Amino acid sequence: MHEKKYKIVIDNTVWISSLFGGVCHRLLSEVIDYKNVTIFVCTDLIDEFLISSSYPRVSEKVSQKNIKSLFLILKNRTKHLKLSSVVKINRDLKDDYLLALSKDSYSDYLLTYDYDLLDMEKYKKTKIIEIKDFIKILRTE
Repeated sequence: MHEKKYKIVIDNTVWISSLFGGVCHRLLSEVIDYKNVTIFVCTDLIDEFLISSSYPRVSEKVSQKNIKSLFLILKNRTKHLKLSSVVKINRDLKDDYLLALSKDSYSDYLLTYDYDLLDMEKYKKTKIIEIKDFIKILRTE
């Protein structure tokens, strides 16, 4: 049986939430370890992770070792794209780069906890869902 291959973008809200452990950490680990998933990132997403992980509400509660470990996964276990699309349609303009990345990578899914994105439900061919819903898709394959 041929397993489906998935192209996805993971919003910074998921990467940062996973630093705090719990369900999000377990779900993200499962997605990263799934062999038929390609995760796309861009410079904007990496920069947002670096900025967000330095905020006191994160850096005071999460060890620098854990932040560095996740950053290395973000850099080394993903496929990096230079954005060619310009998108200006989301309520939160800071998130438009995620839609551009989804478009440029022809991603099947954008995983997020951001309601401005979730409310869109879909952009072009990319479905916008929470990580828990993507795990359900992987587990039913």
